[in-house]
Amino acid sequence: MSIDAIGTQTKIAEKIVAKGGHYFLSVKGNQQGLLDDLEYAFKCKRGSCFQGDIESDHGRIETRKCSILPAKDFLLEKNLLAWQDVFTLVKIDASREIKGELHQETRYYISDEKISNPSYLQFFSKRTLGH
Repeated sequence: MSIDAIGTQTKIAEKIVAKGGHYFLSVKGNQQGLLDDLEYAFKCKRGSCFQGDIESDHGRIETRKCSILPAKDFLLEKNLLAWQDVFTLVKIDASREIKGELHQETRYYISDEKISNPSYLQFFSKRTLGH
């Protein structure tokens, strides 16, 4: 289950896992400590990367680069304990060019899935820049 930042709550992650599901949760400023951990992790290490999803239509070119890291190696202990079975940290660098104007955005996510292939996670993170 993919949930935007407003739904990134420890209780929601616990309920998803308890029902046998998996979570892919957006991390933004409403979880500042967790966001700080993710930003620092990806500054320290690049992680496994996948560049792809170059889309071109209606005069727009969009590319996304997905990077993943193991949560246990980078999250502070309090964040590891707070998030039910957190396993993977995800960073999406997206850029979109429309009629020569470039827009860039970085998004962060956490997931309980044990994924070693970042191309799999790009499916969950697809959305238009700025939304």
